[in-house]
Amino acid sequence: GDVVGFDLETYPGISPWAPDARIRMAIISDAAHHATVVQLPHDSTIPDWLADICANPDIVKGGSFINFDVNWMRRFGYEVNNVHDTSVTEHIIDETNPNKGLKWLTFIYAPWLGDYSRDQRNLVTERGGWEHVEDHEMYQYAGGDGEASYVTTVKQLERIKQQKLGRAYRLAHDTYVVLGEMMFNGAVVSMGTNRELAALFSKEMAALEQEIQAALGPINIGSHKQLAEALKDTIPHIDLTKRKLGKVLNPAFEDDDDEELSTDRATLEREASKHPVIEKVLRWRRLDKLHGTYVKGIAEKYAERVGGTHKVFTRFRQDVAETNRLSSQGPNLQNQPTKPDPDDPHPIPLALNTKRQFVSRFDGGW
Repeated sequence: GDVVGFDLETYPGISPWAPDARIRMAIISDAAHHATVVQLPHDSTIPDWLADICANPDIVKGGSFINFDVNWMRRFGYEVNNVHDTSVTEHIIDETNPNKGLKWLTFIYAPWLGDYSRDQRNLVTERGGWEHVEDHEMYQYAGGDGEASYVTTVKQLERIKQQKLGRAYRLAHDTYVVLGEMMFNGAVVSMGTNRELAALFSKEMAALEQEIQAALGPINIGSHKQLAEALKDTIPHIDLTKRKLGKVLNPAFEDDDDEELSTDRATLEREASKHPVIEKVLRWRRLDKLHGTYVKGIAEKYAERVGGTHKVFTRFRQDVAETNRLSSQGPNLQNQPTKPDPDDPHPIPLALNTKRQFVSRFDGGW
């Protein structure tokens, strides 16, 4: 069937929910060495001919992380059907290849384009962000994205057919559409519960900090160097060197006396029986990580106001794990502990369950 490469350039960043969000330009390509860059007005209105192509289910729209473009279009009232994601497709072709971004795939499928984004990257770095680059300065780069999207899509579809991967391809892309809707809808977060969690975490961590400093002195627990020195001073028989393979295989193996001390989790868990303060340090760290990512991080970095609610728009990925399991980024909503693990020596109490702040987006929902 018909195939086009499709891409958007947006302003001021990647969130379609920003108060001043708009689509700067849309790019479409239906042939190698050719792309059309459509400059959009300030209200992000898409020309009818382009909107018809996007909505047409008989035309494949190919692009890199095309759910991004689909959801921006949806945000402004436009429909995009029959999408092909170049990164997900490359994962089906070769799940061991870590470089699935369009700029990398261009070297495989459209080598004549070379590093076409280099000048643009330098300009963005020089200006301090995409929002400081003028529209007319982006046309050449934007056209390259459109052409690369088209050529990559066409050649990937050929490979899928040749390698008889059609079934895996259809399953992955049917799932991709559903994940796109999930990302667009987002997860509603109660900022009241978020603030409650912040207070509980602060109280718990402050109490732990007092207990740790009572044993180790007035140190910054987050400082690797200060923690290592305090542990060595307080627990003379503690071993903070990492267990090297040579030491495991040959007990006579001599460690370097100047080897840097480690306070990573594995080392501290190995030495935990030597002093109760080590368990407290491990617990403080776990709380600090949860607080930083799922409480403070949600409030300051991820929660966006949409209408009368706050939402978190995590990015679901099918192109990361070699086992083809789903992953989640920005933030990772799949790794939040739900309840204390009975085998965990330093479990997190239910009151600090960060999932409590996520609520149903439906009235009366649980």
